[in-house]
Amino acid sequence: MLEQDLTPIQTFLTTVNHKNFVWGLDTNSKHSLWHSPTTDSRGRMLADFLSLHGLLSINDKDGPTYSGPTGDSWIVITVSTSELAHKIQNWRVSEENTLSDHSLILFSLRTQNHASNLNRTASHPTRRFATRAGNWKLFQLKVLQHRQEWVDLINNSTAKENLDTAITTIWDDLGEINETCFPPFLPKTKYIPWWSPKLNALRIQVNRLKRRVKRCKNRALREICSTRLKDLKNRCRASWPNRTPGRNTVRTVSKVHLGKSINCAKLDSQGNQPPPH
Repeated sequence: MLEQDLTPIQTFLTTVNHKNFVWGLDTNSKHSLWHSPTTDSRGRMLADFLSLHGLLSINDKDGPTYSGPTGDSWIVITVSTSELAHKIQNWRVSEENTLSDHSLILFSLRTQNHASNLNRTASHPTRRFATRAGNWKLFQLKVLQHRQEWVDLINNSTAKENLDTAITTIWDDLGEINETCFPPFLPKTKYIPWWSPKLNALRIQVNRLKRRVKRCKNRALREICSTRLKDLKNRCRASWPNRTPGRNTVRTVSKVHLGKSINCAKLDSQGNQPPPH
């Protein structure tokens, strides 16, 4: 029973100050909160439990976290407190082979504030808070607590100066509520302008075939899948640009990104690869 499985962690959460807390678990449950295509009763129960204790799912859309004889599923999740969620970056499902049907989960934990992460990009010039990684129930509660006060301020405004003062007060109150309920928005510095939905669909197909080749026991079928996998890789490579205009030194991607590091080769200003050392 899921209730019995959650009892020890519930005891921990209610007795320990868990301000900075990361929890990785095999839930055996499905919910759209961690990007599962389907939702079941266990998933709804677990989602309610996480919301009750102010825990947030860190999972990103990076493919299934389980690949076994019964197929693929999204049952391995990573959760954390709202205070720590914005420091967890680059969450991903590793393509590294393991002895388990459960995938290896990797992520980075930012322990210091870097100035480069605080610069907002042009696409988010006014965004201040990471609203996807926050305590919405606490936000709703605090707004309801201030609701009547704000309504009275507006209703009692008989002149432009009164209305300006009321708006400023409400705006300041909302700012304090947001700072309490949401971590600051730190935009990602990594940006690939030429990445497209088509390439993303191809990458998903490649990852799916890789898992199928890994599990396949039939040699003939394995060779068919391997051939198809090579064809998809070639299609991905053919879709990439050869160079980035406007720079003397540019980079070209030499391997399809499959959850591993991208290997890059430097080119000179003429687009020629330098001789090996």
